[in-house]
Amino acid sequence: MLRHDEGRAARFVRARAARRCERTRRGTGDRAEAGTRLRPRSCQRACPGPSSSAQRRRTNRACDDTGQGRSGRPLRPAALDRAPARRGRAPAPPRNQDRDRAADRRRLLLRLRVPGADLGGRSLRDRSRDAARDRGGAHLESRGGPTRGRARALPRGVPALQGRARERGRASHLAVHAGRLHRSKALRLTGLAGAYWRGDERNTQLTRIYGTAFYSQADLDAHLQRLEQARAKDHRRLGPQLDLFHFDEHSPGAALWHPKGVALFNALEDLRRCENAKRGYLEVRTPLMWDIELWKRSGHWEKYHDALFLIPHGEHTFGLKPMNCPGHMLLFASKLRSYRELPIRYAESASLHRDEPTGTLHGLLRVRQMHQDDSHVFCTEEQIQDEIDGMFEFVGFLYDRLGVRELAHAELSTRPESKLGTDEQWDYTEGVLGTALERQGIPYRVKEGDGAFYGPKIDLFMDDAMGRPWQMGTIQLDGQQPARLGCKYTGADNREHMPWVIHRALFGSLERFIGILVEHYAGDFPFWLAPVQARVLPVGEGHRGPADSLRYRLAAAGYRADVDDRDETLGKRIRDAELEKIPFVLVYGDRESDDALAVRERGGGQSTRSLSELLDSFDALAAEAGAA
Repeated sequence: MLRHDEGRAARFVRARAARRCERTRRGTGDRAEAGTRLRPRSCQRACPGPSSSAQRRRTNRACDDTGQGRSGRPLRPAALDRAPARRGRAPAPPRNQDRDRAADRRRLLLRLRVPGADLGGRSLRDRSRDAARDRGGAHLESRGGPTRGRARALPRGVPALQGRARERGRASHLAVHAGRLHRSKALRLTGLAGAYWRGDERNTQLTRIYGTAFYSQADLDAHLQRLEQARAKDHRRLGPQLDLFHFDEHSPGAALWHPKGVALFNALEDLRRCENAKRGYLEVRTPLMWDIELWKRSGHWEKYHDALFLIPHGEHTFGLKPMNCPGHMLLFASKLRSYRELPIRYAESASLHRDEPTGTLHGLLRVRQMHQDDSHVFCTEEQIQDEIDGMFEFVGFLYDRLGVRELAHAELSTRPESKLGTDEQWDYTEGVLGTALERQGIPYRVKEGDGAFYGPKIDLFMDDAMGRPWQMGTIQLDGQQPARLGCKYTGADNREHMPWVIHRALFGSLERFIGILVEHYAGDFPFWLAPVQARVLPVGEGHRGPADSLRYRLAAAGYRADVDDRDETLGKRIRDAELEKIPFVLVYGDRESDDALAVRERGGGQSTRSLSELLDSFDALAAEAGAA
């Protein structure tokens, strides 16, 4: 006799037999009236009594309080047809959902760890399907669980269900049936991460599953090997290892720069300032925060207000600046200008703040606090072409000097839907930038609708060690903001005219540029850029004074040097210097002097040189890089 508290396995067997019985009845047509003669034996055992649902209802109504039918046979309770979960059983003990979720993740990792693995003993097949919003929402709501009701809030036309999603009881389960996976010979789950429903931190945290699939095991193995090599160059790993920077949970999205990292940062800043001065750029400084009325006036508020860090103060609300252009335009508009002064080139490397979502932060490549080598050139229409050509020459020089030209590729972003100005103005500005790219012979692709709200732009991208593109430099032509912020000059005709503004950043975010450099060189920087160019190692206690004196003379000559006088063996200190990728190591002992220094070069070369010879070799290395 089947009771209410029977086990889950028994209920499963009985339900399966009932389904088999139902399929048999449907397939036999009129012969179904033969009743149990057409049923499988297992179905006869599991489903005694009348065959039709109407007969079962009449029989159930006829049963007495003892649960016996008029024939005296035990009747199957109607509630069991609905197979309620835990009907008649004691409530389950409370569960540790975090622990169970972690266990589910581990099991899923193990089940998909082997390429070609199956789920529950069944190979992955192509069962993907897109459900429309209403149908997917109804499906999820009928299941209940954490996603109940959320699909209804999606915009019209957005699929609410992809694949087969199931929610049972208190835990969520996803039946992984990805599209066309049955054609893939090799599958590997690569990682798990947390994610919020629709990116809203107020919602429950979900689990994002990353994976990759290939048509052959050899392709998968090659891909995984490339990933492993890329991870070895990851700037998030090399930064702390090389003592350049680290991040702290108390300020997410803002790097803590160590002395060596600041030395690298300053080397780029010195290069920028030196080359800016040669090309006629004027260094300026503007406030860190502005009243939000300025952002509304410039047009940034409508597009960027979500990215602003706001600071209420009395009757005003201020915002930390995410860009420098409004401040530079106020500088230009602070007095009457003549056409003879143009072009005016302002440059500023300021601290900028943008409230990036937590889930998008990625080491130095996407941060909330950054420094940008911003410049704005105010010029006449006739000067635009020469100024843009000069910017391309400048960026080519910088990228060649840093050895990253081969990483760069260009995109021309055209008018967005929420643009300022007329189509005729945009036709002109897009034509100017496109012609400039073609004149320079730079290959590019057009990115429709991705321009700034005030004008089209040329974006320069570089790939990180994983092959992901990141925007670095940019050149933008603006004919809208100068008019909104009162920028004018007196022309040769004695009338007021509005200047054109070219927004220009060549490094872009210095944090992002350093992240790309760390991955490109794997921390093995060229001599002129290395945070520590030479390290002095005193052999014993009595050699610390001469070692400090040698470091001072190297620093006085303009080179970055330090002394490692820790109580460690000389061999360990040499190995540590090699791991830190320091170009030159100078060992100073009883046999060393200014006329005979033991020099170890990065890569294993050893020699004995005088101090003057060493400085000459340093000068030659700097000159080769164009740093002299």
